[in-house]
Amino acid sequence: MRDGPTQTLGKNPNRRRRNDREFGTVRDFDRIYADGDFHRMSDIVERHRSERKRFYDLLTSNVGKGQGGDRARVLEVGCGTAIDSLALAEATNCRAHGVDLSIEAIKTALEASSTFKVGMELAQADAHNLPFKDEAFDLVFSQGVLEHFSDPRPVVEEQRRVLRSGGRLIISVPQKYTAYTLAKRRRIRKGTWPWGYESEFSFRALRSLADSLELQVMAVIGYGYWLHPFEPMWLLRSLSQKVRKLPVLGATRPVRWASQVYDRLWCSLESRAGHHFMRDIAIVFATPLMLARENSKDRS
Repeated sequence: MRDGPTQTLGKNPNRRRRNDREFGTVRDFDRIYADGDFHRMSDIVERHRSERKRFYDLLTSNVGKGQGGDRARVLEVGCGTAIDSLALAEATNCRAHGVDLSIEAIKTALEASSTFKVGMELAQADAHNLPFKDEAFDLVFSQGVLEHFSDPRPVVEEQRRVLRSGGRLIISVPQKYTAYTLAKRRRIRKGTWPWGYESEFSFRALRSLADSLELQVMAVIGYGYWLHPFEPMWLLRSLSQKVRKLPVLGATRPVRWASQVYDRLWCSLESRAGHHFMRDIAIVFATPLMLARENSKDRS
């Protein structure tokens, strides 16, 4: 059963004007979502599930329970299609909420919700001025949002404001040290990058941001690759697949065994250090209150 229809809450009256260098312009993002090919939404959903499995696992493992044993309340900032929130709600039965600056993104999210068995609440809102009271959510997350702000600190501060004491904040952004970063910067200089201003982050930079806001890093993962011949890490990662496709040689037992070992080693490397070389990095932050509780449990 659907958990009620997906609802829109309308515009945020407190939205302020922003620097065009931040997040492109509203018109740019409206155009991207209005002109985007979202007609085969079921295919897009399946691609999300496949490409972001590691990220979904991280989200799911951090939902937990809401206050008083109720269903957890989850907010996605800059939800776009809201596929991440809808998939999370379907997997965990949480109460999902999403906000985005683009009204066309909200319309796309409404369309995406028809492919899921759950609904969510949607609102057009500015990430600097979220239309929610303090400590309203058990989990707040964003994927591919923070990099569009020249000064991300106020955006993170606002997310922490609506996060309840003991809640968790998850941020996913492009990881700095990839060939994708170089290609993106080149397109930005040429003016052909469709997403406006965009930066990228190293693990060290995100950890410094967390320290300045008194947040503790609880977990970090890397996920995804830029599937392009100029991305050396992807070429190395996909090497075993290419070898297995070789005529005759790829079907031999020694090659199959070596490919399996190679894949297992890569999986181990991705789990341990993927946040230093994969395309995206996602970090779980905890508030001091949650840390105190978990340390108390460890001592007992």
